[in-house]
Amino acid sequence: MIIDLQLIENSGGRVNNKTIEKVQCKRRMVNKKEVVMLTGLSVVTIWRRMKAGDFPLSVQLTPNKKGWFLDEIETWMESRPRGIAQLPANLK
Repeated sequence: MIIDLQLIENSGGRVNNKTIEKVQCKRRMVNKKEVVMLTGLSVVTIWRRMKAGDFPLSVQLTPNKKGWFLDEIETWMESRPRGIAQLPANLK
């Protein structure tokens, strides 16, 4: 993902917009709704798995907003077994 940043400079009382170089964004944050859509898990199951240590931890973005790193969610999804899986002992 490439983000086009705007730099606002204040020179002599004038505000000038200058486009600076494009920066490669290394990690993308996703919100709870996106995590539910990506994984197919309910909000409660995500919370239980985080508590049990079997799901990536969320990051507190603001006092009322949490997010997850997309690459961590994708890595977790790729690590899941294929076919019929046993419930982990820490979730029984």
